[in-house]
Amino acid sequence: MFIMKRILTFLFAITLLLSAQISTANEPCVACQTVTAFKVGATTSTTATIYWNGVQGVKSYDVTISQLLPVPSVPITFEYKDIKTTTLSVTKLTAGTTYVYTIKTNCADGSSSELSKLGEFSTQKETTGGGGGTTSCGTVKDFSANQIDTTSAIIKWSPVSGAVSYEITVTGSNGFKETYKSIAPVVTANKLPGTGTYSYTIVTVCKDNKSEASKAGSFIIKKLTTGGGNSGCGTVTDF
Repeated sequence: MFIMKRILTFLFAITLLLSAQISTANEPCVACQTVTAFKVGATTSTTATIYWNGVQGVKSYDVTISQLLPVPSVPITFEYKDIKTTTLSVTKLTAGTTYVYTIKTNCADGSSSELSKLGEFSTQKETTGGGGGTTSCGTVKDFSANQIDTTSAIIKWSPVSGAVSYEITVTGSNGFKETYKSIAPVVTANKLPGTGTYSYTIVTVCKDNKSEASKAGSFIIKKLTTGGGNSGCGTVTDF
């Protein structure tokens, strides 16, 4: 099975490369950079989230996803074009299936890059608990807050297997409280009312149930400085 999987991955790479070469055979050489760093975050039985590093001068990205295993009787491909961000949430996938994907960069001058190297991910198998019960929903353990300014902070955490989405509750010493929702393991806590100490917890939402709240993380938004200096910068205090 392993050898067959590697052979199929190689054949997909050759097919996609030839396709890209044919489509650009009559075009002049371009300098639109290729995406070189990418990964897949949380996956469920039917969804996946793909992240990649941005490219300078980019206008948009095209992502092509193809089913690898089980080998389909006819090619199964999903094409996402003109993506303006560096994140793609894919839905309507098949449980227990392996997919490969490539990313192409479209630059502002009208040129396009070569296809990226193949990425690969697998969706989760559908599971049920014994006797018709449900499986447990894991709790988020690793998290951090960064890019803190006077009104917002970005909270990130390690994805949990089986997660469909997450609920992040932020509470401030100034009376602020808000719950944010995200399908990816990152969220921007915005509209914060400024100076104060903020704590947050994360709840994993699975298909049939939710996890317990994670341990609390925290961050601080300090007062703005005066006298021509730079504005205050939040301090990360969690781990």
